[in-house]
Amino acid sequence: LLWENASPASTFAPQTISLDLSGFHSIKIVMLYATTLRWQCEWTNKVGGTGFVFAAMACNYYRAIITTETGIDVGKGQKYGTYNGGAEEDNNMLIPFRIYGIKGVS
Repeated sequence: LLWENASPASTFAPQTISLDLSGFHSIKIVMLYATTLRWQCEWTNKVGGTGFVFAAMACNYYRAIITTETGIDVGKGQKYGTYNGGAEEDNNMLIPFRIYGIKGVS
């Protein structure tokens, strides 16, 4: 365990989580679907990778995530309504909860 959110029931604004990831091949982020839900999802990617985490419920939600050797950039939460065609910011969804480092095989 490299990091744990001290207040996972709070809004999570876009931010950089500073961590020394130079000794890890990959990271795993456990996320909570919402500030009011305790359902979890996981996102795993290599250090130096870029990706998105998605959740499909009544609406579709996502966050962009970029990892480097010095930390993790967590983008703003985005919400797409099923039929409205546009995204709106919603930082109450896909809350980073715990971050784990994964070492590669040497």
